[in-house]
Amino acid sequence: MDLVERARRFLAKMEPSISGSNGHNALLKAAGVLVQGFDFDDSTAISLLTSDFNPRCDPPWNHRDLERKVSEARRLGKNQPVGYLIGRQGKSGSTDRPAASVTSEPKREKKYQDFDANALRAMMVTGFKPSWKWLAERSPIDPRDVTPQAFLDTIFEPGEAALVFLNFTSQGEIGHIAGAPGQSFQLGMRPNAARKKIEQFPLSSRVGAWFLPLPLDGKWYPTGRADRNGDPVLSRRSGRSVKTYRHLLLESDDADESEWLNLLCQLPLPISALYTSGGRSVHALVRIDTDSKSQFDAFRDRIIPLLSRLGADPAAMSGVRLTRLPGVLREGTEHDGRYVRYDKPRLQRLLYLNPRPEVAPLKLMQRLREIDTL
Repeated sequence: MDLVERARRFLAKMEPSISGSNGHNALLKAAGVLVQGFDFDDSTAISLLTSDFNPRCDPPWNHRDLERKVSEARRLGKNQPVGYLIGRQGKSGSTDRPAASVTSEPKREKKYQDFDANALRAMMVTGFKPSWKWLAERSPIDPRDVTPQAFLDTIFEPGEAALVFLNFTSQGEIGHIAGAPGQSFQLGMRPNAARKKIEQFPLSSRVGAWFLPLPLDGKWYPTGRADRNGDPVLSRRSGRSVKTYRHLLLESDDADESEWLNLLCQLPLPISALYTSGGRSVHALVRIDTDSKSQFDAFRDRIIPLLSRLGADPAAMSGVRLTRLPGVLREGTEHDGRYVRYDKPRLQRLLYLNPRPEVAPLKLMQRLREIDTL
C-alpha cells in the first residue's frame, strides 16, 4: 500500500471539522498529520484534505482556508519529528500510532523554493508598469466583452468539454462543449443524472466561479475510496478524466500584485490568458499541450524552482487545478468557515487573451488597439 492510500485511511479515522465544535483545531490536526506525520508537500496535503477530509466537514472549507491551515500546521508542528507516521503500520495497513523512528522509505525532495520578495523585486524592470489597459491594448482578442462561454471557446479546441464550478469542492455544476453554439448544460451531481441545456452561465455567484483548464472526457471514475455507506466514491474531475494536459496555472497570493504582473509580462512563456481572481490575485494560463501527466510534471519541474522563489504558488502547478473563470462577478468569499459578502461584487476580469500564444514575453507584444477607458 502506497503512502497516499495510508494517509487517506488515517484521515478517514479522524474527527471532521464541525462549526461550533472546535472545527479549526480539527482541520489543523488533519493538516498536521499530512505535512508533519506523512511528510507530504503542501500541494499533496491540500489535495488530500480537499478529497478525503473536507467533504465530511460542516461546512466545508474553501481552498484558501485549506492552504492557510497547511501552512500553519507546517509552522507549528515542532513536537514530533517530520515523517513520524511513515514508519509503522497497523493490521489494516494504515498507520495507527506514531512510529519510534522513520524507516528507510525515501524522503521526497522538495522541488520548489520558498517565496523571496527581494528576489522578485530584483527582477522588476524599471519604469515598466503593465496596467489592465496596457494588456487589453496588446491582447490579440479584445478582452473587454468576452463572455465566459466565449473565453472557454477560445482556450479549448472545438468539440472539447470544459467543466465549470460554482462550488470549489463540487464535481462541477456546468458543462460546456467548446465551439458548439447552445452546448452549455447544467449538470447533475451524480452519474446518469439528467442534464439541462442553458443559454448562458450565471454571471454572478456567491463565491464566484472556477473552471478546470484541461479538456475532459466527461466520465465518472472511482477514486479508490468509499463513502460512509461503503459505496465507491466517483469523480469526474480527477486526473483520469483529463484528455490532454494543455495548460499550466501560475498564480500568487504572496507577491505584490503589480510586481507579480510585471514578472508575468517578462516571462518567455506561451501565456494564453491573464485574469483576476476577483480579489488581489492575477492568474496566468500557460499553454504547454502535454499529452500525459508525466510530461506535464517534467515541464513543471524545470520551472518551479525559479518561479516559486519569485512568488508562484507551487500548489497551483499540480496539474488538475481549478482556476477562476473570467467574466463572472464574485459576490463574496469564505474565510475561516464563514461567508463574507463584499460591499460590491468583484469582477473576475479578463485582462489578456491569446488562442495561439508564442514562447515570448508579453512585454514585447505590439499595441493592437487604443483604449480610452476600461
